[in-house]
Amino acid sequence: MINKGLSYLKDFIDSKRDILEPLVSAKLGEKSILVLAYYRNNLTHVFINEAEIACTLLGFSNLKEASGGLPLDDAWKRTQFLKSLLNEEFVLRDTMKTTEEFRAII
Repeated sequence: MINKGLSYLKDFIDSKRDILEPLVSAKLGEKSILVLAYYRNNLTHVFINEAEIACTLLGFSNLKEASGGLPLDDAWKRTQFLKSLLNEEFVLRDTMKTTEEFRAII
């Protein structure tokens, strides 16, 4: 799914060493930014579960390094907290609700 989406946006993104960034040039700068912003806003719900988990892991990466890892139960609790904070920002139907769904996504 991700590769297919990236293939549609290949004219608007640049990939260097597996790092994706907007392709901005004098000719295409404004168009690239507008197209990427349009798709970002319309596709947020597709990747929201993965994004919440990624934010949790990134936000607590210092804990992972200090203690040798962030236990899955702690990661789930912290992701639930983040979900509760974002609850008013997103109206979503298909979000993870159980630890089993959380583990399946990881």
